[in-house]
Amino acid sequence: MVQATILGTGELATANAHYLAGRVERVVMYGRNAGLVEIINSSRTHPRHFSNVRLPDNVSATTDPEHISASQLIFVDLHSTGIREVAGQIAPYVQKGTIIVNDSKGLESGTHRLPLEIVAEELHGAYLVARSGWMPAANLFRGKSYVDIACTDIAVAEYISRLVRGPGMHTKTTTDVTGVQLAGCIKNVFLILMGMISGMEEARPYRRVHGPKSPYREARKIANQAATIEAQRIVELLGGNPRTIGRSTHAWMDFAKSCKYRSLNFFYGYHIGLGTDPDTALDIVTALRGRRPEGYHTTKELYELTSGPIKTPILHHTYTALYEGQNAVDAFVEGAHKIADSGRFRKLSSRIKRAARTIGKLHMRRQGNRQG
Repeated sequence: MVQATILGTGELATANAHYLAGRVERVVMYGRNAGLVEIINSSRTHPRHFSNVRLPDNVSATTDPEHISASQLIFVDLHSTGIREVAGQIAPYVQKGTIIVNDSKGLESGTHRLPLEIVAEELHGAYLVARSGWMPAANLFRGKSYVDIACTDIAVAEYISRLVRGPGMHTKTTTDVTGVQLAGCIKNVFLILMGMISGMEEARPYRRVHGPKSPYREARKIANQAATIEAQRIVELLGGNPRTIGRSTHAWMDFAKSCKYRSLNFFYGYHIGLGTDPDTALDIVTALRGRRPEGYHTTKELYELTSGPIKTPILHHTYTALYEGQNAVDAFVEGAHKIADSGRFRKLSSRIKRAARTIGKLHMRRQGNRQG
């Protein structure tokens, strides 16, 4: 009998439990909130996530880590800030040869560790698998996702791929564990920038800038191109394969689709673009969505890892907007000019600067109108 344990009882963990229930004999959700675990087991539903759908009969929840000892598969569906504590709790009960699949997309605060690096420090003798891509909870619940699956042992990656693959679940396998994990982390940071641009557009003083010639529309197109190159440079610097985050991969599809559907990190950046200070925006988004955006602290961790060795204007100016109090418009304009002057976008240089100048002028007028 194959048993899978899911670390977490949040939205993604609940969606994963529903999906895996049709692929393994038993699914156990491991959580630390005894009250929530009791509700899940008694009502057979999650009180907040997919609450109108009953959990399959082979899904249960527990706070007892001893139940994990019977699991051949463990899925990490936690916020990155909680991985180390939970991994330490379950370590005595994880059998040698267990396959651990990470779905988290963040870096540990203070240590800069990727999720599976944390797991490797706390657990020994397990196969470590990274899964990342276009996999929002609602899509995973319906079995419609595009994911990259990575393990240094390609046979293990192929096994997980066969296990989760379905009519709407598309998978690709690789041995680039670092690159697949970084793809999700970087995506969360860049989505904050894309959200900021949309927020600035919403706060614009004149409606006539809307349409195909809108400088904001142009800014999004250019930022998307620049983000691809910058992400690949970061992945290469930190030991991954830059091709893992190319435009044809599922990892980068995650970025493109998350912009369209306004993910949590995009929503956070959107509020900052409207003029809300980052700390207040963080409180608003956390209250509305029930969890903190991973991109907030990951921006700081990636900035500290990469500042110096390579130039990362998107990451740098997202960091200054979140942590150094720089106005979102100023951060965008300065970052755009650095991208234009970098030499990597010679054909787009004039377009980048023109869009940045126009946006800067529009918001200067807005400030003038407010003061007036």
